Amino acid sequence: MDGQRVVYKSKVGLELIIPLGIFYVILIALLWPEKPRWVWMSILFPAIALTFHPLVTTSYTMEGLMLTVRSGFLYKRQIDISSIKRVAGTRDPWSAPAASLDRLEILFGRYGSVLISPERKEEFIAHIRRINSAVEVRQRRK
Repeated sequence: MDGQRVVYKSKVGLELIIPLGIFYVILIALLWPEKPRWVWMSILFPAIALTFHPLVTTSYTMEGLMLTVRSGFLYKRQIDISSIKRVAGTRDPWSAPAASLDRLEILFGRYGSVLISPERKEEFIAHIRRINSAVEVRQRRK
């Protein structure tokens, strides 16, 4: 399993989707009376698509000794799994390639860090530990 390509999709949290959805529904309701509608719709609907695209396309791919984190059109980061020092549960709200606040912080290399939110967290962590048994795992306190 460790030599093949395994893709872990990001968990999509309602704590991010609902506020964004409410914001856009209110914005559309406020703009609806404005004519011509095509003008504001041609700006707003691409903005909505660009907002939600990273939420549904974020993934974490393990292939061989590499972890590739992808989010949206522009974010791609490759991490050597052997350089991972710690995986810790967190609810850190900072911007990250994670579509949920139920996150893992991965510390790697000398100063590297990334926040992610795989759907199958336990399986994801176990996969990392099969490749790098020295990884320290810290679960988030409830």
